[in-house]
Amino acid sequence: MNMQRWVVGHDLHFPQYDRPTFLAMLALMRDIRPHGFIFGGDQFDNAEISHHNSAKPIFKERGSYKQNVDRFDQDILKPIESVMRPGEMVWIKGNPR
Repeated sequence: MNMQRWVVGHDLHFPQYDRPTFLAMLALMRDIRPHGFIFGGDQFDNAEISHHNSAKPIFKERGSYKQNVDRFDQDILKPIESVMRPGEMVWIKGNPR
């Protein structure tokens, strides 16, 4: 039987995430070298495009969505990929609208 190790991360809410907790998860991943990673929903906070903030321009800074997507790639995806074996990432969407 071929056993595999996977890590599951829920409710990151980037960019409003807890960085020390994320770094602890990366340290664990460095130790166990997982075969895969599951994003368990709500990876992004998305305050800048949320309909809940339509009357709150402070949350709708121009270009912030693209900036957060680019930062997610740099701050979250690349570090996770760097400590994994070549493997699979699974994305669970999150809360439905």
